[in-house]
Amino acid sequence: MAHVGLFFPHNPWPPRSGAHLRGLSILEALKKLGYSVTLLSSTLSSDTAWTGSAITALRDAGAADVQIFEPTRVDRKVMGFLKRVHKRRHTEPRCGSLVYTPPGMRIWFSHRMRCIRPTQVLISYAFWGPLNSLVKYVLPGAHAVSTIDSIDILARQTQLRQQIWAALPGSPVDPDLVHDEVLDEHYFTDTPFPRDASEFAEYDRFDNTIAISTPDWRIIKANTKSTNAVLIPASFPHTSTVNSYSSPAIFATGPNPFNIHGYVYFVRKVLPPVLQCDPSFRLDVLGYAGTVVRGVPGVNLCGYVANLPSAYASAAFALSPVLGGTGQQLKIVEAMAHGLPVVAFRSVAEGSPIIHGVNGLLAGDAAEFAQHVLRLWRDRQLCREMGQAARQQIQDHWSQAHTTQQLGRLLEHEHRVYRQ
Repeated sequence: MAHVGLFFPHNPWPPRSGAHLRGLSILEALKKLGYSVTLLSSTLSSDTAWTGSAITALRDAGAADVQIFEPTRVDRKVMGFLKRVHKRRHTEPRCGSLVYTPPGMRIWFSHRMRCIRPTQVLISYAFWGPLNSLVKYVLPGAHAVSTIDSIDILARQTQLRQQIWAALPGSPVDPDLVHDEVLDEHYFTDTPFPRDASEFAEYDRFDNTIAISTPDWRIIKANTKSTNAVLIPASFPHTSTVNSYSSPAIFATGPNPFNIHGYVYFVRKVLPPVLQCDPSFRLDVLGYAGTVVRGVPGVNLCGYVANLPSAYASAAFALSPVLGGTGQQLKIVEAMAHGLPVVAFRSVAEGSPIIHGVNGLLAGDAAEFAQHVLRLWRDRQLCREMGQAARQQIQDHWSQAHTTQQLGRLLEHEHRVYRQ
């Protein structure tokens, strides 16, 4: 049986973000393709603690083995020193830095590669790209196909995150204290792309680079020379939600500042005209953003909920007022998989499952966004029709089966090339 070494830097169980869902999706795809998978990870970067139950769940999900790196005292000293240097210089560590892959991790990963002798190595995120370079040194003569799942364009993502945090007031974020220029529709697109090429150099060390969205695929294709850039969008498991479309609209948020920015944009520029036309409108904000912002009339800050599928089942429709970021807006896919139409901006929905007017609505500015919100709020039958079309779109074109098929086609092609 072919063996895959899959490095995913976080504990994805239970899944609490789009990145976690992506990691589990790749793991499930490899299992269905018949690979024996050793899941490799670390306690250094995981925002969810590693537990015995998590490891058991991941083995049930498809990992033949789970190996977790624990940093040494030397690793912590090296990382601490480098972080202090970057802080003094007001810089961010580049991809490939020892901040992400300290000496102990590199030694540990090399040893793991010698033990499992994989035919495929798949790594998530360019920060940990240097681990791939170790394979050819510890396995001389072995033909292990190397693939990186980019998930985000990290240089751009880091740049925009820093820009948002610097522009937002302290927690809890008061929308009234955010400057008008931060809420311009072109706030992110007008920001020049960073010139740091280290991320693309890491991609070029891999046989394949997987992009999760069409814009990211174009960027990677244009800035790399030797890697094979392919597009494998995020998928979402099939759901059997029975929707009532009876509750407020929903904005489900993950742990990133783009959702906070989207919330502020919505309550400042979209919500006022919506409430002026229909004072009955209500929005439930779920997840991270609901815990770090101030509420306003018309909005319920629900925070983290115990049963997200139940919240989707009763919601009228979903909003994604996010204006920036890289990667893919997985919350759009998730809402549609649960039978909800989504209102989003065209600028971030390129390559998403939304077909305007069929299973969701796309806007170019705040006024158009408000019109779409009012249209769905006043017509629950339209919510139902678009929601059913949204679920069907995910089942037909964005399912786990499609991820498995696309990944299988990629890995099998590379395996045949090496055998020849």
